[in-house]
Amino acid sequence: MEHCSDKKNDEALADISALMRRIQACGQEILDEFVRICEENNFKYYLYYGTLLGAVRHKGPIPWDDDVDVVMPREDYDAFKKLMLARPEGELYHIQCYENDPDFWGSFSRLDKRGTIYCTQQALDEGRRYTEMWIDVFPLDNAPEVGSLRYQCLYLRMKWIKRMIVNKLKKNTNRMSLQGKLLHLFLKPVSCRWLKHCENKMIRKWNSKKSNGYLIWSTFKPPVIPKVWFEPAEKMAYNGKYYKVPCKWDKLLRKYYGDYMQMPPEEERVGHLPIKIKL
Repeated sequence: MEHCSDKKNDEALADISALMRRIQACGQEILDEFVRICEENNFKYYLYYGTLLGAVRHKGPIPWDDDVDVVMPREDYDAFKKLMLARPEGELYHIQCYENDPDFWGSFSRLDKRGTIYCTQQALDEGRRYTEMWIDVFPLDNAPEVGSLRYQCLYLRMKWIKRMIVNKLKKNTNRMSLQGKLLHLFLKPVSCRWLKHCENKMIRKWNSKKSNGYLIWSTFKPPVIPKVWFEPAEKMAYNGKYYKVPCKWDKLLRKYYGDYMQMPPEEERVGHLPIKIKL
């Protein structure tokens, strides 16, 4: 009986592994379309976060990672977004952002593939509709000096507006604390689009000022990364193809992950497998 149980576990793991490879192949397909658009229009981009880590440590996707992350300097990001928003309805690859999706919560965008479905339990818990397969596209914004009063003030304001956006978008308040429920009630007359507009205005405040560092406002307390770590970009192999990465990729990965070549414990090697999928 024990041998039978082990066999079933092995078969289940094999099925999950096969599904993850299909998900990653679809993600790379979308990445290739993104790179094609960038190269046609001379937009700067770089593999980032877990995708950069995968390129360095695995020469491809992290085996249990289910998404692709890229970053662009704000000027290139805005040009990319404008180009994609102008595309006709029905295009196979299309952009998802707060300008065209009132339920989109992030201060970034996604390049989606039409006709696909990728829905996680987290998305359902947050009341979001089914999500298409995507890659995440983050803007790199100028940053005030870390530790300065201006940085602290901007960080606190961003922290609160992000909390308001996340609270506003939640459809189910049953699991909220009393404080969360009161905030949800307070935000009832306010549109999420207006909150996103305020967030975007704050983010852009420093892009007209001189800065030696970038940050990404997708997290509550983003680190500031020196601009000299990005250019001139290098090309790195990722699943048999070559993509642009920051020139100081080693320093960048150490900043985010410490000893990044050290594999995490097996119990932490878990992706966000979907509960509904169509590729």
